[in-house]
Amino acid sequence: MRDILKVNIDEIRQYSRDIASKVKGKKFDVIVPILKGGVVLASMLGRDLGINNFACLHIATTDSDTRNAVINKPKLLGVTNESMLKGANILLVDDICDSGQSLEFANEVLKDYGPQSITCCVAINVNKDMKESNLVYAVDYSKENYWIVFPWED
Repeated sequence: MRDILKVNIDEIRQYSRDIASKVKGKKFDVIVPILKGGVVLASMLGRDLGINNFACLHIATTDSDTRNAVINKPKLLGVTNESMLKGANILLVDDICDSGQSLEFANEVLKDYGPQSITCCVAINVNKDMKESNLVYAVDYSKENYWIVFPWED
């Protein structure tokens, strides 16, 4: 059984600042949150990085938001502002990287738009296999056994 770790909005605010400092100097044309978990962090990153262009990926991996929800194969439910993605430098945002399936799936979806670059970021990484990848994250709990609860889930 995993221990529950509740994250508050002030921590999310700080995670955004931490990520912004890690990607400082990179050029991004559009921020792409994965709905719904990535929306709050993406909004904060937009402010921190001075980016006003957003497109969204609606990807479902579970049938519910409950603690013991079964993780399914990711399914694309929709994309907004597709024209912004073509040839763009994309900052892909989600709240957490646990299995890594959502980010990998989103990356593949975005590649179909021929972007110049895709940088993935999350507030919290709990996937020890993703730690050495190109993933930008604020906090690493990959050695812990937490069930993370974000303010929008509580």
